[in-house]
Amino acid sequence: MSGNLKDLDNKATLNERMQNVTDTLISLYRKGRPSTDAEVKERIEEYFDSCRFGGLRPAMESLCMSLHISRETLRNWKNGVGCSRERQQIIQDARQLVLAESEQMAFQGALHPGVYAFYMKNVGDNYKDAPNDTPVIASPFIHRTQEEILASINQDLLTEVIESEDDYDN
Repeated sequence: MSGNLKDLDNKATLNERMQNVTDTLISLYRKGRPSTDAEVKERIEEYFDSCRFGGLRPAMESLCMSLHISRETLRNWKNGVGCSRERQQIIQDARQLVLAESEQMAFQGALHPGVYAFYMKNVGDNYKDAPNDTPVIASPFIHRTQEEILASINQDLLTEVIESEDDYDN
């Protein structure tokens, strides 16, 4: 198959997959917002089945869409606002599964680390590239050449030797 035909075939396959994803999301969305905890749990199970068999990759936005809720509502339910303790736990579990799946994709190279970090900053709980409370250690060797570092070390050693000789003489 020539390069152009192969590209067209890949594009058609991608279009088919995207059509399947869109159809799956629309199907879940059209079910409306679940009202009971049992309905929420059932819908989340349908969502993850769709992820496994329908070509979806679990993500917060598509999870919200399948529940017919906003990200703010998802965040509220995760924190126990406006819902039962059971619903809070259901949402926390679902959310954890979405985050764990993204983490594994990043670790296996299927999700670029930069994309993963951006995603986690937006949906993870207080995710940061580096902790803010990490002490910054000032180093005398930063921005110095090897010769400058060696000269400094030699000077320090020479000073120690002279001081120890002074102590010995006294």
